[in-house]
Amino acid sequence: MIKTRNGKGITFTGSCTEVLSIDSVIEHAANKKWRANSEKSVAEEKEDLMESIRSQGLREPITMYEDSKIIISGHTRTEMLRQLGATEVPVNRLPRTEKMRVMPDGEIDPMDPEVIREHAISNTRVNTTVQGRYNYAREIMSAWIENFNAEDKAQGQISTKDKLNILKIAGIGHASFDVIENVRFGYLKEIKGKEYFVEPRADLYDDLGNPEKDYTARQLGKIQWQDFRAANFTDFFPQQDFMDDALEALNFNAVISAVKDNLDSIAQAAGNSAYAGVNWFNDTDDNYVSATTHHMICAFTCVELNSVFEELGFEATAVQGKAQSHYDIMIQDRDGNDISSVEVKTTFGKTNWASGSNKTGYALLFAYNKERDRFFAVSTYLEMGDWEGGVKGKYTLSAQTIYDKEDVKYYTGDIELDNDTYRIQKYRL
Repeated sequence: MIKTRNGKGITFTGSCTEVLSIDSVIEHAANKKWRANSEKSVAEEKEDLMESIRSQGLREPITMYEDSKIIISGHTRTEMLRQLGATEVPVNRLPRTEKMRVMPDGEIDPMDPEVIREHAISNTRVNTTVQGRYNYAREIMSAWIENFNAEDKAQGQISTKDKLNILKIAGIGHASFDVIENVRFGYLKEIKGKEYFVEPRADLYDDLGNPEKDYTARQLGKIQWQDFRAANFTDFFPQQDFMDDALEALNFNAVISAVKDNLDSIAQAAGNSAYAGVNWFNDTDDNYVSATTHHMICAFTCVELNSVFEELGFEATAVQGKAQSHYDIMIQDRDGNDISSVEVKTTFGKTNWASGSNKTGYALLFAYNKERDRFFAVSTYLEMGDWEGGVKGKYTLSAQTIYDKEDVKYYTGDIELDNDTYRIQKYRL
């Protein structure tokens, strides 16, 4: 029986090497780092353990090294025993090794590599947050790496080999650790040959440790970059005379004809496959056809716009947007600086267009039927208020909004009002 203050005792069903006063054992120095902000996630675990000790007794002793007061495994068990009024705790001793570092008072160094590895192994079954694992890794780095600056990023202070070894011990992925480092300390990001310093976000770092906010490291990294981008880069370009003139002169019939010819050639090639009766293009998911159409429009529109720029004498070049671009087509000056943009939206069988964000600026809106023999295409300048919705990042641009706008350039097709319903009329080429 484990002695308690009320004299009733707590049953111990395991085996141990000795029993110590519960007041004589102390928490491992890095345990708080490991447990950082995990109280909410382990509350149920503690409740279950408390009830198990009450009804069935304590099954496992805590673990400590020889001639040491530091708990290696069993911090939660010790906490529950204290809450139940225990005055002693059963212990199993681990042998010290000759290489193990010792403090001046003879106590083991809690951050000794052997001790840390044992502590980490014993904690693998313990729930903790990603921030707890991150803090644990940083604590180990501070102890193991000479002259490690705890107020700065690990990058540049530690070799890749040592870093990966410590992250493995702490149980945190390389990518998650780096994202948290970026959020906490900021980072350099290269965009179009220029480097920008993305500011650290103490608020987001605190959010990661807030049990009331269920954020992942990846989410916070994305928020950090989006907020930096919105604050430091122009999200949209104002309406510009040269773009109005260029889109007015754009030969979009040529674009549509090229799109139709290419789609027809793909469909024909798909129908002539080695598998009789299989047309992978016509029978595929509509989203695939739509995405293929979208990329074609972007490519062919750039060709036609560049012809217009040359004809009108504008020193500008239309290029398809890269991974970092917010829009599908970027208009650049002769030095490669973005000076305008065009967003391309496609749809078929619907009377509206969809977007994941509220895109402001020039837009080409394209619709077609499933047989791809009827088309609709307009250009306009979209204001922020033209989009509807926005719930969970889903925005809608309706045919009625386009119908009501004054600056719409119809290349082919029309929008008609039919018994209070706005319908996109697609014309046969």
